Amino acid sequence: MQTVWTIPTIITLIVAIYGAILATINVIRNQRHLSVILEKVFPEDDLLPFVRVTIKNTGIINITINNVSIRLPDGHNITINSMLRPSNAHFPYELTAGKECLLGIDINEFIKILKNSVYYGKVKLVALVIDGTGKVHKSRKSFVFNLEEYDKQNES
Repeated sequence: MQTVWTIPTIITLIVAIYGAILATINVIRNQRHLSVILEKVFPEDDLLPFVRVTIKNTGIINITINNVSIRLPDGHNITINSMLRPSNAHFPYELTAGKECLLGIDINEFIKILKNSVYYGKVKLVALVIDGTGKVHKSRKSFVFNLEEYDKQNES
């Protein structure tokens, strides 16, 4: 059995391959890439340490951030919008391509919420960022927050 390569068949094949290539390029270009890091920061100027969420837009399109929260070990989420420093941070926030957003969380208020949620000792936490499309971006590493260490620092 021979395949007949007529001009309309060849043109159809070329157009199909061209369309597949353009669709692939379009999907790759429009991917949203957010890198989320949750960490404890110790300022050099004797200020209280704070918890920082760093959100980097490593993609090539702008991303709208609708919400930032912390996932607790029991699966519940704490929305941290009210604890953010600077307190003028607001959502939704447009994060341009290649830029990052640093959000500090008041550590005293954060500890109060953890203790009210009946957590003691070492607590594993994950930062969650919800973008404008509803996609949830998680911090890659869980952050271990030691409440006992903080209590010992406050006793001295």
